[in-house]
Amino acid sequence: MIERLFYAGVTHKTAAVAVRERMVPTHERIEEMLDQLRSYAAERLVLSTCCRFELYVVASADRGISRLEDLAAAANLPIDALRGHLRVLRGPDAAAHCLRVAAGLESQLIGEGQVLGQLRAAFELASSRRAVGPILSALFRSAIHAGKRVRHETAINQSATSYAHLAVERVRQALGPTGGTVLILGAGGLAECAASLLAKEDRYRIVIVSRHLERAARLAKGIGASVGSIEQLPSLLNRAAAVFGCASSSRFLLEASAFKEARLRRGIVVFDMAVPRNVDPAVGNLPGVDLEHLDMMAGDHSPRIAAIVHAERIIGEELSRLHRWTRCRRDVLLAGRTGSSAEGAAA
Repeated sequence: MIERLFYAGVTHKTAAVAVRERMVPTHERIEEMLDQLRSYAAERLVLSTCCRFELYVVASADRGISRLEDLAAAANLPIDALRGHLRVLRGPDAAAHCLRVAAGLESQLIGEGQVLGQLRAAFELASSRRAVGPILSALFRSAIHAGKRVRHETAINQSATSYAHLAVERVRQALGPTGGTVLILGAGGLAECAASLLAKEDRYRIVIVSRHLERAARLAKGIGASVGSIEQLPSLLNRAAAVFGCASSSRFLLEASAFKEARLRRGIVVFDMAVPRNVDPAVGNLPGVDLEHLDMMAGDHSPRIAAIVHAERIIGEELSRLHRWTRCRRDVLLAGRTGSSAEGAAA
């Protein structure tokens, strides 16, 4: 049964952020994909994060996703974005990858915890669309259990952090004890995390910049920040020492023209954590601007080898349990078919 499982993914290991940002679907688009793939695969699930776009499907015995054109056509994906970046796995290899993702071993920041919640959310969405059957249900329950075990039984997350933590630490180093004004683009979960970390220190004056002013105001009120609109960005840049890109947007919110209009008098550090990106890469070529995006932030935040080895052992145990379950289920199904045939012959 597990042999019918297929995985296809574009991740930080196979593609730069410039490619990955073309694959980021909205919640509604994921629902459409799950529906579009119904005739192609009995079970299907889409996992989309800042570092990965992954499809898990259970196809019929005579179908698979080894042909890029078939996958792109079935999910209405841009084939030019996939070509050269897609990794395809089948059966036990696909199952092992799923458990490694849940454990944080396939993340840029090894052991980070956010991916487990993202995986659980993807499973719940697919389930709500009736896109999950016995195989994906067993796989993702095993993955979630493995991810929890790894984080409770190993020291892997002692070194793990989040991109928001990394960016805030870089700001601390760049601005020093005097601090300064920090603009945060966006008012969602990532923006809230970054703002909350900065708000712990009085040396930072935080401005939440968003197209959704009511949401920005709620976030700002909780941390003593102020609010600005996207249209005010050029003037806000005049007094900013750092910028965090955390907004959900299909286009650049900060372009080189905004910085030129701001007439920067001193250096400014910009951390673009959004996918798709909030900041035009050309901004990094401007004098006095230090721009970093996700793929540049991981650094040397790796756990000890012993923690990874321990995590791999847990994954092996959970995979063995999953394979035993699938074998037992297959044996039961085969026994049922054999019994029916025997009864028919006896009759």
